[in-house]
Order: sequence, then C-alpha cells, then structure tokens
Amino acid sequence: MTSSLTVRIGEKTGEAAITVTDEMLDEYLDAVGLPSGLLPRHPDDASRRALPPDFVPKATMNRLHAYFLVKRIGNALRTKHEMHYLKPVYVGMPVSAECHIADIYESKGRTRVVFEAIYRDECGEDCLIDRRTITILDKAVLGRFAGGRP
Repeated sequence: MTSSLTVRIGEKTGEAAITVTDEMLDEYLDAVGLPSGLLPRHPDDASRRALPPDFVPKATMNRLHAYFLVKRIGNALRTKHEMHYLKPVYVGMPVSAECHIADIYESKGRTRVVFEAIYRDECGEDCLIDRRTITILDKAVLGRFAGGRP
C-alpha cells in the first residue's frame, strides 16, 4: 500500500506558534469540565497557571499535521498517540512547534504514518514531544464506517 503514498520520512508537515492567554485556557477548562484551581502555578509568578499537557497539541494540531493529512494522505484514523511532557508550559509563554513524518510502516496489511511534533519554548528548549500514528483507510474500510458496503 505504501507504493501509492507520496510522502516521505523526514518531510515537514507544518509549523505553529502559540502564546496561550488566560481567556483561551478558561474556555478550554470550561469545555472539558475541569476546575482551574487544580492547575499548578509558575514558581516565580503565582498568577501564571500551567497548561494541561494536551492543551497546546490540541490547539495547534490543524496547522501541524491535520491540513497536511487531508491534502496529501487522505482518509485516515488515528490509532496511537504518545505525548512526552518534558517541562511545564505556562499561560503567556510563547511556544513554537514543527512537525514532520517520523516513520512510515506496514502493519496488519495497512500503512501507518507517524507524525512527530516537537514543541519548544522561547529559549529553544524542548517542552513537549507529540507523536501520532495514523492508519490510512481504504474504500472498503470507509464503507464499513459509513454503515454501507465496500
């Protein structure tokens, strides 16, 4: 199945930069039903809350890999997700990320593509590594998801 795939390992899929505001964080916490009092505070500035580890990847995933996935790969399903949280990200802290294809492999007759995004703070230090494995879906599988026949 990889013979029809036109992407390659190491290919850049997107980049993003974000500085999360208190308003953005409050909206997210309301949406997921989490109280803000649970979030740790910055050791030097108690007014700055730490972000939940999944916040920045969720806020930037379209720019990092979702648009690339739709344009270059097509229908797929996320089948694995790993996050390596290296250091806290706080409200008001600029974070940038670049995403690339880390691996392409076959498993159980299907092609898998691994996207890896590395998030860095304003000093260039790694904060978070987000790896998502997607499985490319063929028309037969899509038909079953839609309740139809291939």
